[in-house]
Amino acid sequence: FFISGFCIHFPNVAKERIAILPFWVKRGFRIGIPLIVIVIAARVAGKQYVGALDSVLWSVYCELAYYALYPVLFPILRGRWERATAISIIASVGLLASFPEALRPLNFGALTFVFCAPMWLLGAILAERYRSGALFNYRLPSVWLLRGALPVCGVLATVLFYHGPKIPLTWAVAAFVPVGYLWLAKELQRLTSHRTNDRLEALGGAAYSVYLIHRFPLTLFGDIYHSHLPCALYPVQAIAVGLCAYAFYRVVEKPSHRLAK
Repeated sequence: FFISGFCIHFPNVAKERIAILPFWVKRGFRIGIPLIVIVIAARVAGKQYVGALDSVLWSVYCELAYYALYPVLFPILRGRWERATAISIIASVGLLASFPEALRPLNFGALTFVFCAPMWLLGAILAERYRSGALFNYRLPSVWLLRGALPVCGVLATVLFYHGPKIPLTWAVAAFVPVGYLWLAKELQRLTSHRTNDRLEALGGAAYSVYLIHRFPLTLFGDIYHSHLPCALYPVQAIAVGLCAYAFYRVVEKPSHRLAK
């Protein structure tokens, strides 16, 4: 959500308004075509694949909500992104307080996009501060400290939810927000002085395919080994995810991206 907010807003920072219909059509092709294909594939594959896919599609539906609202609200929010973010944080915390039993973000249902909105808006704020140069005045922690904090937070949240006192993942998401914001801010600061890795950039280009397809091979392995997958097969499972994602990217996502352009 942080990266999405940054990438969507960055090319539009200096604009006074955005052409709504072209924006919707481009994002619709870019996101919608792979989404429709993967939903159909899950229904063809069986109920367990539909359930596995539904467990991750909630974030895609949030993105669709942000894409729908962004060009409409852009003239109103122009110059008021910090205020909008503050309001969204209050709304998000209000949801968390009103539904403390919600274990995962998707448990907020149709309001999940409201709960996650602060992250998307903070990404937009980083785009504003990067464009203006204000971001480069901040003293931030070491980039490797922040890069290390990301997986540590993820593992800790998982352990506390599945193997500990059952602390809801919604609380973990809220606690993760400062780390995610500082990490992206630091990466953006370094971007002007450090080269990017072409191979990692290529992998990032297919990230949407990885996200959409990864539950399919995981579900297949789960069906075969009934949730008792030997550790020795973890690399095989990872390779299967990579191959499926590569095929999906070449056949579905890349053509939809070209069509959107």
